[in-house]
Amino acid sequence: MLRFAAHGPRPLRRVAATSPRPRRPGHPSERRGAAMTSPTAPQPYDPRRKPRRSLRYRLDKLSVYAPMLVMAALALATYWLSRSMPEPIAPQTIALTEREPDYRLHGFAVRSYRPDGQLTAEIFGSNGQHFPASDTLEVHNLRLRAITEDGRVLSATADTGASNGQGTYARLDGQAVVIQQASASAPRMEFRSAQLQVWPEEGRVHSDTPVQLLRGPDRLSGHNLRYDKQRHLTEIGGPVQATFLSVPRVMQK
Repeated sequence: MLRFAAHGPRPLRRVAATSPRPRRPGHPSERRGAAMTSPTAPQPYDPRRKPRRSLRYRLDKLSVYAPMLVMAALALATYWLSRSMPEPIAPQTIALTEREPDYRLHGFAVRSYRPDGQLTAEIFGSNGQHFPASDTLEVHNLRLRAITEDGRVLSATADTGASNGQGTYARLDGQAVVIQQASASAPRMEFRSAQLQVWPEEGRVHSDTPVQLLRGPDRLSGHNLRYDKQRHLTEIGGPVQATFLSVPRVMQK
């Protein structure tokens, strides 16, 4: 049964406007309600469940161990390189033959000294080569100057020559000349030959070829020579020619 309202009749449209309307599927209110019951909503805390870490957190953790990882990688790379490198080749000693020089000289001077620093011999030459097998120095345009222990000076020249490493022996070839300067006990002496052998420290001169000996103003010549300063000995072999211009000591008496 229909009755009029207390305030009079109301139109049906107004009543319909104020009456609740049915909600459509997918309405925002329904979505909000659904969100409250969505499976993605925060779940209750479970101590047995591990928390999920973000990518930035994992990168920060990794950066802490990065230096150690880099150092370990470098150590492994160094070890691999050391194992992969070939073994060093040991230096080989080349044996030189007796007639093979180990070094050559040009426009040189070689000097020898005693342990106390006193000069004993000087050798000058335009070219030279050293043979280690015999410790011999061969010289072109040789000039030799030797000083003995008693202060005597001996000089020599030759086209070519050879000397040992200490300068105690010299062989002169080609226009060989040896000069021993005068001293208080001996006059100046000069030896000339195609080949001469000299021992400056011992004061000896030998020659197996024709030789000339000039002793002060005197002149002697022969086929070979043996001279020894320490023994006061002079031997000239073969046909000997001599010219004496000084007065012998026997005649002076």
